[in-house]
Amino acid sequence: MISFVYGVDSLSRSPPPGCHRCPAYGRSEAHAGRAWTGARRLEEHLRKLAAKHGVAAEKSDGAPRKADTLNAELAKAGAYNKLEQKSVTAWLDLRNKAAHGAYDEYDHRQVASLIQSARDFMVRHPA
Repeated sequence: MISFVYGVDSLSRSPPPGCHRCPAYGRSEAHAGRAWTGARRLEEHLRKLAAKHGVAAEKSDGAPRKADTLNAELAKAGAYNKLEQKSVTAWLDLRNKAAHGAYDEYDHRQVASLIQSARDFMVRHPA
């Protein structure tokens, strides 16, 4: 688990694998890449939590379920409470804003909070 938490920190400081999917890389909005990367690691963690709690991470056709759906199902399964579900929803929303170039809808302090809060969440709820 320590290496996973370290991985979130290190990925939030350097370009992640697949960073070409984040439109902010190569632009002055570097915090957008950090938001996208941090929340991407959170989404990976949600998928691991789903496996741990018996929640299907894939649809019947094999396609991955959306992170918001997993979040709701994990809270319903008791993996974490409703307040934490709402926090995860907000973090995923920030990721979407970063990925779609809505730079005026968040700032670097919110990104820093997302990374720290997501890291804390992953420590509280190991997969």
